[in-house]
Amino acid sequence: MKTRIFISTAFICLIALACNNSTYDNNKRDTGDTRKGDTYLENKGDGDFVNEAAMGSMMEVELGNVAISNASSQRVKDFGQQMVTDHTKAGQELKNLVAGQNMAVPTALDDDKQKKINDMKQKTGNDFDKDYMDMMVNDHKKDVDKFRKESTDGNDSTIKVWAGNTLPTLEHHLQMAESIQSELKNSK
Repeated sequence: MKTRIFISTAFICLIALACNNSTYDNNKRDTGDTRKGDTYLENKGDGDFVNEAAMGSMMEVELGNVAISNASSQRVKDFGQQMVTDHTKAGQELKNLVAGQNMAVPTALDDDKQKKINDMKQKTGNDFDKDYMDMMVNDHKKDVDKFRKESTDGNDSTIKVWAGNTLPTLEHHLQMAESIQSELKNSK
């Protein structure tokens, strides 16, 4: 009799555990929740966008500071300062935006972005100016595309609105970067 009760209890526990896991799996499929570390992201696409945007802003701030000290052109130094100002603001807005949404933004750069910064720190003068502005044009083209896509296709309405509100600033950065890049090419 005790053996039957034990087997019945174990069987019921296994069924309950299986149902609980099945419910989580179904909820995961229905809502798009993705486990990332200890943080649940409401939607993988929005979570990826938040991570990339935060990482990109951190990199722009770091590179802007390098530009202020390593550039030879005053326009490049001024552009670097603009990157520090605007991307610090954007990064803080993003942190505040996602703070209550069970999303976390990265607090450190990934190895690839850190390597780019370290490489740029080794350059000075005209070499720095050219490479930095080439990087800024390429990065801002990609950023404009990502922010435009998020502002129209994002699932989280607050992130979608933030991307749309930030997009004009990034487009302006791209225009400035292209203008400075062109000026540097023509001055040779």
